Amino acid sequence: MALDTSCYTTEMNSVKLLVLLWCIEAADAGSHSLCFLHTLNSQRTSFAEFTAVGMVNDLHVEYYDSDLKKIVSRQDWSVASDTQAEMDMRLAATVDSYHSIRTRIRNIMPRFNHTEGVHTYQRQACCELDDDGTTSVWVRDAYDGQDFMSYSSESHSWTAAVPQSITEKLHLEATKLGLIHFYRPACINILKKYLQYGKNSIMRKVYPRVRVIRKPSVAQGETHVTCLVTGFYPRTVEVTLLRDGHPVPGEKVTGGEVLPNGDGTYQLRKTLTVDQDEQWLHKYSCQVNHTSLDNKMVIDCELEPGPDLTIIIPVVVILLAVLVLLVAGVVLWWRRARNSIPDGQVDIRCKYTAASRQSASSSSSSVRE
Repeated sequence: MALDTSCYTTEMNSVKLLVLLWCIEAADAGSHSLCFLHTLNSQRTSFAEFTAVGMVNDLHVEYYDSDLKKIVSRQDWSVASDTQAEMDMRLAATVDSYHSIRTRIRNIMPRFNHTEGVHTYQRQACCELDDDGTTSVWVRDAYDGQDFMSYSSESHSWTAAVPQSITEKLHLEATKLGLIHFYRPACINILKKYLQYGKNSIMRKVYPRVRVIRKPSVAQGETHVTCLVTGFYPRTVEVTLLRDGHPVPGEKVTGGEVLPNGDGTYQLRKTLTVDQDEQWLHKYSCQVNHTSLDNKMVIDCELEPGPDLTIIIPVVVILLAVLVLLVAGVVLWWRRARNSIPDGQVDIRCKYTAASRQSASSSSSSVRE
């Protein structure tokens, strides 16, 4: 599984954009997680060789890279929660991971027949704390964006995802007790402190804004009914499109991926495509369930008729034809009125023009005399 670059700062390069998918794999409602995300490039680029990011749920807490050689806090409350001894211990663990992953990628590259080029090794190490006090820990490694190996405290064993990782699996099996007796309690202790000091940020709840949109597509003869849910936090949300009060089967709905907004909240949209004739036979609505809401929110789609081009176009043509006939009638009337002037009767404008010319001729004669 690959890690998602939206968790990282702008220092991430284009190679990582293709291989990171993990990051915002948020804990279930009622639980919280602390994850450390490590990325290492096999060759030096314009970016740091090694980066490490600390996340509480989906909130960026700290950053480290091999150029800075120090942990930088991204939240004021994370600074206040750490003692110097805890910070030193986490820095030492991060540096140790850096050297360990650098050695590992050098060992496994020949197994993939990679002797040159930039290759990436990633690790996600997380601990989770449920509201009932249950704790768990897991680790996932990826090479060039593909699963390499993983560990889960539920199975208490490492799993090799590809044949090239079997050697590492056998080696790590001998050290897995350290994950249970050292990493898990240390990680849970840090997570509890973060939840205490940063509760205003981590524990905040922002209720969603919901809009149900109807957009006809005349060219294709169909209508798109879209439920847009945005501005909510935390990330976990349940959105269901309803037809006559019943859930629409998932295979008929497109979308549904939770995406980040620029303000720290999230958005999601789901779309159902129906025939234009069918849209008037059913009532469509959107049901939203989020931790910020006391009850499920249901918003109806007001299927008011939109502009129908099959009616508008003929009406416009008729109006243009009427306008042309009116203009032609006015021109014809004006011509007939002009031709109906009796013989010997001169238009006043013609008289004025003749008088003006006569006056001009008299003036010229006077000048000559």
